[in-house]
Amino acid sequence: MGLAICKRLCDSMGGKISVESEYGSGSEFTVMLPQRVIDWTEAGEIDFNEREAYIEDDHVYEGMHFKGQILVVDDVGTNLKITCMYLKDSGLEIDTAQSGRECLERIKERTYDVIFLDHMMPEMDGVETLKRIRETENPNKVTPVIMMTANAVRGAMEEYMAMGFDGYLSKPLDPRALDEMIARFIRPISEASVGAESTGDDAVADADKNDRLAPFKDVLDTETGLKYCLHDEDFYLEIIKTYVFENRLERLREAFVSEDWKSYRINIHAIKSTSINIGAMKMWEEARKMETAVADGDIQFVKENHPCIVKQYKKLIQNIDIWS
Repeated sequence: MGLAICKRLCDSMGGKISVESEYGSGSEFTVMLPQRVIDWTEAGEIDFNEREAYIEDDHVYEGMHFKGQILVVDDVGTNLKITCMYLKDSGLEIDTAQSGRECLERIKERTYDVIFLDHMMPEMDGVETLKRIRETENPNKVTPVIMMTANAVRGAMEEYMAMGFDGYLSKPLDPRALDEMIARFIRPISEASVGAESTGDDAVADADKNDRLAPFKDVLDTETGLKYCLHDEDFYLEIIKTYVFENRLERLREAFVSEDWKSYRINIHAIKSTSINIGAMKMWEEARKMETAVADGDIQFVKENHPCIVKQYKKLIQNIDIWS
């Protein structure tokens, strides 16, 4: 079905798709699309290890509908709220947990159809939690477990699958990818994706939206934030409040002073993943650099840039707290 759709898309753009396949080795699919070159200037070096995930649709995604029970585990409340928002009309019963230990308690109580598990969590991370799920006696020993992480680098999916995960989703989440992952394990009842035509009422709503979000436009990319909140203005404002409430400034400072780089990475990772959800793109970019430095063991870079990122994060919190 996927290939048939790809062929139709290629045909509609005047392109073509071809395949070379060797039994026992695999298949290679090639897509060729005619393009008009606007500027022959070289684009420069491209780092394919970095991937920015954006929800490009301008319309609300209604999503698929299921019947089942899932557990979402993430130590960051903002991420839990957004995941639940994406699935609020899915028909699923959704339980949440904010730590690996809480997850292990949850799986004793009921059987889930799918478990979504964050990687970077304090005390017990997602990998260790999965190990405990598989090794201890509980009704979810064979339940599919999906890794959710902002570590969207080349080879990450293969690495997580080798660890025993049944699937992989990169954060920030794309609601379509989330639905498609669930559909691998729970048969959808129905699905719908709509894009309503703009009306006069929509124009009034947009005017109201611009008024309410105006105070944030100097510090946030509100259009990006709204996309991650499915264009639900009230929910977006709630997520901004949650971002302020979950202020990780003191935890970041404590980890830095004690040189607990594991804790530092967990907290800077949380700041990174939640910043993009509200459209704090500069904060997201700086936090991403710091997380990469910690992961690479470049502590000197962290020490040199820590005062700057703390100042930037504190100022961001103060600026949006005034209006949220």
